[in-house]
Amino acid sequence: MKKTFSNVKFAMEQWKSHKGQIVFLAVQILASFLLLTYMFQMFYSFLQFDRQITGLMGEKQVFRWRDKNDDAWFEELSDEKYQESFLTLLHAFLQRKEEILVVNNQYSTFFQNQEIETISVSPLFFQEYDIKGEFSQGEIEEKFQPSFFEGGELFEKGNIPAVAGSYFKGKYHLGDCIADDFGQQYEIIGFMEKGMSYAMPTQDKEPFALDKALVTPVYVDVSDNGGIMEYLYSCQFITEDKQELKEIEDLNFKLGLLDGYFVSYKEQLSVVKNDTREGMLLFGSFGVLLFFFSVIGMTGMLVQLFMEYEYEYGVHMLCGAEEKDIFIRLVFQVTVLIGIGLGVTLVCFGFGRAWADVAVLACICLAAIYIYSYRRIRNISILGKIRRNV
Repeated sequence: MKKTFSNVKFAMEQWKSHKGQIVFLAVQILASFLLLTYMFQMFYSFLQFDRQITGLMGEKQVFRWRDKNDDAWFEELSDEKYQESFLTLLHAFLQRKEEILVVNNQYSTFFQNQEIETISVSPLFFQEYDIKGEFSQGEIEEKFQPSFFEGGELFEKGNIPAVAGSYFKGKYHLGDCIADDFGQQYEIIGFMEKGMSYAMPTQDKEPFALDKALVTPVYVDVSDNGGIMEYLYSCQFITEDKQELKEIEDLNFKLGLLDGYFVSYKEQLSVVKNDTREGMLLFGSFGVLLFFFSVIGMTGMLVQLFMEYEYEYGVHMLCGAEEKDIFIRLVFQVTVLIGIGLGVTLVCFGFGRAWADVAVLACICLAAIYIYSYRRIRNISILGKIRRNV
């Protein structure tokens, strides 16, 4: 152990004459690790995103209304004179024979000053998005049917049932009633497994995490035009043909209400795929180039150190040092640089598949450098050179 500390101390002393080179290499390595991790994260995120939407569509397609209302028209639609028209449009939505999956993620609340997302969904959400956890599907079917009410009737329904994210699992138990910072009561009827998420192509290119969320039933205030609009925008129609939804578009046009149209998740998924591919190419190219130059730089530094300290290494070996001691002194800097790069990347991205892939890549690189250093020490007789020079 004492000899190891001595070798490390000697290696640290070598840094003094190479501070600028080591700092440059450290920045280069860190930048390459961050870019590569981000690239891998984009790749795995898209795989999850694609798997969810593809599974959701199956042999059919999913259509969702795209809101194109500007602020002025939205305010105009809130007027009471449009109430009857909105009820007619809502009735047309509810009368469709296609499956309707509702997901409204426009709101959040606070628990002990921690922001928590509240996602209002219909029962199909858990099945179609493959949400796993500790809850009863029968209870979901019973308690998560959309509720339509007028005004203050919501408060007469009592506690809102909720399936909680993994963030809540260690703090509460099934059946507990919890109140947010505004006094709203939620009854926990289940917990979701850690890492659960859902994809919304018309909103974002990455899945939305559910670890810190409460999933609740859908409540629609039919006396409020804004509430009806939110419900209409939250509906996902699972159907074989968009033409079947043309009646709704025609009725909306006839009533003169919403500016917008139905968009296909399949088309949106194609856009997300292209954007992800471009992002991966951009960040991946920079990351690979930086990593390549980092490896060259680290190898060059090893060769430089070996040449500069070859005579000193030989003297130490004549005094009892072994090849493994020289090996430790030679590769210590590189090991520290890669270790720091992985550590900072872990802090930035957390432990996951993306970071693990970069860690494997770094270990392969480190192993190659170790093999190169060991072979160089073995192939070049330091002691022979010392003896010839004496």
